[in-house]
Amino acid sequence: MKSKFINGIAKYKKDSLIKGFSVLLSGTVLTQIISLLLSPILTRLYTPEQYGINSIYISLLTIFGVFATLRFQSAIAISNSHYERKALSKVAAYSSIIISIFIFILLLLTRDWIFVKLNLPNDNWLLMLLPISILFLGIYEILFQNLLSHNKYKSMVKISMVKVATQGLSQIIFAFAQLDYLGLIIGNLISYIFPVIIMSSIMLKESKNKPKVTLVKDEYFSIVRKYIDFPRYALPSHLINIASYSLIPIVIAILFSAEVAGYYALANRLINIPISAFGNSLRQVYLREASTELSNTGNIKSAFFKTSKILLIISLPCAIVLFVFGPVFFRIVFGEEWGISGVYVQTLILLFISRLIFAPLISTVNIIGKQRTGLIVSGGLLLSLLLISFIFGYFHLKEIYLFFILISVSYTLVYCLFYFFIYKLIKGEYIDYEVKKDNSTNDNSTNTSE
Repeated sequence: MKSKFINGIAKYKKDSLIKGFSVLLSGTVLTQIISLLLSPILTRLYTPEQYGINSIYISLLTIFGVFATLRFQSAIAISNSHYERKALSKVAAYSSIIISIFIFILLLLTRDWIFVKLNLPNDNWLLMLLPISILFLGIYEILFQNLLSHNKYKSMVKISMVKVATQGLSQIIFAFAQLDYLGLIIGNLISYIFPVIIMSSIMLKESKNKPKVTLVKDEYFSIVRKYIDFPRYALPSHLINIASYSLIPIVIAILFSAEVAGYYALANRLINIPISAFGNSLRQVYLREASTELSNTGNIKSAFFKTSKILLIISLPCAIVLFVFGPVFFRIVFGEEWGISGVYVQTLILLFISRLIFAPLISTVNIIGKQRTGLIVSGGLLLSLLLISFIFGYFHLKEIYLFFILISVSYTLVYCLFYFFIYKLIKGEYIDYEVKKDNSTNDNSTNTSE
């Protein structure tokens, strides 16, 4: 019995998915601990209303930021070709620059309408900071996916830790400089700038070990055509999926108030700790492992079902702890006035479970070439939010707890339908031939593992 147990442990240690997940998980847990340690300081330096304004700004950043790279950065991690990754990185970088300029012009033309509708201060700093943040967000995602493509899990962890620490410390410093809500926003921008500098130096060293590649214009067009489904389907799918969550603070600010949006922002931040620590870490490894399994076997059964089981085992204990201790935890750690955020966590617990289990598996549609399915799922989430928001706005409902419960139930139903469809698809061993062929393309380049 003891021998079987030891052999089982040894087997899991050699499993590349488990090994990669363990590295990302351990680092992400440390990252979330840093965030958690800094949060009680921030909640005593900034008011719920300031948090609300910042959450609305972050929502705009994440929504507009989807356009930055046209989702070409998502193809970097699943490509086994060095020259393809280089081309995709350049295309995504140029796209980020162009989109940032376009967003600046758009905000310049519509600034008064946006500020009034969203109850934001009419501040020129907001106008300038948003396009700059979008640019650095795009570059950050490109470099981060390049690290993933080289299995640089340890570097990814270090970058994440630097990002969170830089953001929190900057926001604390700017609070003492009495920058009001701008302290939160500028701190967020700085948290992208520093990691971009570090990742650029890492990738520069990595490129020295790779053969120099010079691509002509036709080759760029060929690669773009090969991965055209990412801007065609993955972009709108990701945009709708991001909007289905990022629009929630905006909707809350419109239907209720910026202060309520601030309470929700902190509740969502706590909920995102286990989601980031477990869900996002496992998603990164699952994306790479499933792509490799598809190239080798023509299916992703093993990676998909293994990931599903791990997520289910993780989600239930986390949900119980959050539900039972949420309100008390918020009052003690963040301050008495933030106790209501803990109650919000309780009403959102079903949404937390569904996000932790199903959201990391959404990337399956990109791996098996079913981006349209991802678009339908994301559309279902957004449609649920818009329908519930319309009902609350039309009938002037002010029950925030009912709003959260309806959002949680409707989102969970959409996720369950998605999982059932993917389960049947994979169980039937149906994977597009073109996807097999594309994922099996390899230029014999080797990945460097840390």
